[in-house]
Amino acid sequence: MNLVLFCFQAYNDIDHLVPIASKISQDRPDVKVVGVVFSAQDSFEDDFRLGYLERLGGDVHWLLSMDFMGLNKQALAIYKWGMKNAQSSPRFSVRGVASRLIRKALGRWLERQFANFDASLFLEAVAHMGSLRAVIHDHVHHSPQLNSLVKVAKDRGVYTAAAPHAVYTTENLINTSAYLDPFLPPEPEPYIVDHVFMVNDNEIKARKRLLTNARQAVVLGSARFCKEWVSILRTISPKVQMPSAEGLFKIVIMVGRADYNVFVEEVHRIVEFVSRIPGVFLVVKPATRDPFYTGAVLKKNVTVVGNEVPSADLIDWADLVLFSLTSVVFDAIRLDKPVLYLRRTVANIAITESAITSWNVDCRDDLRDRILELKDKKADRTYTRKERDVCLKKLIEPAGPDVLGKYASFILESSGL
Repeated sequence: MNLVLFCFQAYNDIDHLVPIASKISQDRPDVKVVGVVFSAQDSFEDDFRLGYLERLGGDVHWLLSMDFMGLNKQALAIYKWGMKNAQSSPRFSVRGVASRLIRKALGRWLERQFANFDASLFLEAVAHMGSLRAVIHDHVHHSPQLNSLVKVAKDRGVYTAAAPHAVYTTENLINTSAYLDPFLPPEPEPYIVDHVFMVNDNEIKARKRLLTNARQAVVLGSARFCKEWVSILRTISPKVQMPSAEGLFKIVIMVGRADYNVFVEEVHRIVEFVSRIPGVFLVVKPATRDPFYTGAVLKKNVTVVGNEVPSADLIDWADLVLFSLTSVVFDAIRLDKPVLYLRRTVANIAITESAITSWNVDCRDDLRDRILELKDKKADRTYTRKERDVCLKKLIEPAGPDVLGKYASFILESSGL
């Protein structure tokens, strides 16, 4: 059977690659979709999106547990136990301390094994599953393991492509705290894949220096925020217990990563400010891997959640979404939810500013008035339908609807399938 291989490195990759992999698996049962997690830190074996891919017939493996790596299965099982319990157990409990020690000790060993990855041996192991026709990974391409895999795969005539890791959220290029030099730092080596899929034209501008030629970039839209996947996500995400906020106006604030020039101190003040508005309940969702509120003392009507609560569920639950700089806002736009952009909390130009301006909040007076209007039902929208439609067409579906179908068709045709 012909195979299409998807390589996952982190939480965000899964978010943006599984929709494409699932579409291929669903529409082409004659093609085997194989997903491999290229990470020494997490196997993601309980991830609901990977579980959905498996239910559609896809195979999902953790690289380090594959037989060709030759690693002790019992040691891997102990490490998985440590990873799982380090996140779920109280920090100073016996289980919590033990699991963190196990994760730290075995993690170093696994990092060394991961560094010794042999692409040729890996492809021989994959060959036992079928005939490999395509290798797809995400835009974050500086992994030595993935680079070596792509090089060896291309030498064997296998089609290769890089798909979006996320939606590029800013118009400007010098957009993180790491860029303190007036000139952009040198990029890693250019993409060596056959094609680099882009969400929109803005992303081509952002990644132009990484392209080897103009034909390498292909704009297909956002698989994560297209209409089809947003609908599917509502049916597959685990149902979690949302905060009890009966009779209260429910607000969720999606906080961008601090290193993306987000003024964290002002966001903290806004959380305090909003919490003082009578009749409001506020949920704070920090960016992935960002310890935004670690150890903070919060009011009773404020709670902080992590990845254990899917952003889609929070958006469905909320009456209003506030954001600083995060692509998750497209989920809310897709559902036509009230959204307010905390424009002064970030020193970047958000990609959405070219399409939507009526949701801008420039000061706390504005924020208070807009919240009260919505809470008291004097308003039910924060941006116009025209702005919404322009935003989605320009930034999420620039090549037209049926985004997942376009990705699947392009990959399969380029692979000779």
